[in-house]
Amino acid sequence: MSGPGFRFLHASDLHVDQPLEGVADVPEHLVTLFLHARRQAAEAVFEAAIQEAVTVVILSGHVAHIPDADATTLDFLYRQLYRMDAAGIDVYWLDTPQDEVIRWPAALPLPACTRIVDAKDFTRQPLRQGGQVLANLLTLPTSDQGVLTAPTLAADPHRITIAVAHGELPAGKGWSTGVDYWALGGLHACNGLGATPRGGTYCGSPQGASPSEPGPHGCLIVEVDSHGEFHRRFVETDVARWVTVTQELPGGTDQAGLLRVLRERAAQLNSGSRPLLVSWQLSDGDLQRNGSNDGLARHIRQGGGDVELLAALRGEFGGGKPPVWSNSLRVKRPVDLRLNCQEEETVLSDLLQCVQQYDADPERPLDVVLPWNGAGGDEWPELARMREVHDRGGLLRSVATMATDILRGDAVLALPDSIGALDRKRPQ
Repeated sequence: MSGPGFRFLHASDLHVDQPLEGVADVPEHLVTLFLHARRQAAEAVFEAAIQEAVTVVILSGHVAHIPDADATTLDFLYRQLYRMDAAGIDVYWLDTPQDEVIRWPAALPLPACTRIVDAKDFTRQPLRQGGQVLANLLTLPTSDQGVLTAPTLAADPHRITIAVAHGELPAGKGWSTGVDYWALGGLHACNGLGATPRGGTYCGSPQGASPSEPGPHGCLIVEVDSHGEFHRRFVETDVARWVTVTQELPGGTDQAGLLRVLRERAAQLNSGSRPLLVSWQLSDGDLQRNGSNDGLARHIRQGGGDVELLAALRGEFGGGKPPVWSNSLRVKRPVDLRLNCQEEETVLSDLLQCVQQYDADPERPLDVVLPWNGAGGDEWPELARMREVHDRGGLLRSVATMATDILRGDAVLALPDSIGALDRKRPQ
């Protein structure tokens, strides 16, 4: 296949109308960053389009929910789109139910470069730059469960085909047939440049939203050569970066010794140009029943050691330029079961066996209701009932760890690899 070569930018899940989240207490000096980071990252996306001299920008949905957007959000998008128009860059914006661009206010007319692409139905249209047709552009609807649906597609021998959609590609089906590049949205992390374009490309969000989205975020610059081959390059746009740091508890040390280790790690992190938002995960490296680390681990979980360590780290590194702010500090549950409670006739043994039964049967519903004596009204049983568990493995770990701390108190519980292995990241 031969045709005109061109370059486009692929971005999705900008969420410019939303702040960063997942932190209970945001310090005063970081409030502005939390409020505007996603918008600033989106601005970096449009700046990259200009600097990289792309022909087209493809926005694969979840840019902003227009009906609920405030004047500042609308003004921001209005100005960015007119920047693209002034640079001669066409913008294809996938209009998902979480965008509703169709309800853009008439008082702010969108520039001619902006092309709204309906995500409700399967459509095919030419992707143009000026008067030249560069490729076929397909849009695919999603099911209520967020899974993409599409008819069987025939390859176009004369022109490349780009599909833009927001949702999950079903596994094990020949969805690449007839499509040369899947410009997908729905996952906030880029799914890697090693994947073949015909397998589906999630560019990720320009800015991580919460501690659960660590690492670099950005957009993709995609070069299409005259032979129809795709060459992708990741461009970082995040203005703040979530970082998860795992540290083994030093054997035979106390809290002061642990703080010295964490200070060294924090100093190593403090070498970049963007603010870092750090979640510390401490693990008991010896995994033994009465190991030298157990008392320290228990003190951090139950005795306020986490608060003291966080206060020290925040005081030393949280106000720097750029800041390295410690969001949280927790003892991570280890991953091998070394406590043989099966042979004990105790309440703890019974509870751990119950946890293992739930782990062994992932289809067993966690339909748990807390004891209720009738006080507080009829709504209390409903509030206590767990219907939807997004992190089943994490919940089981927490139950087992809390039970061990309360009922035994002399060991750090370690759980099997299988717990948590069932957790899946789905498009958001």
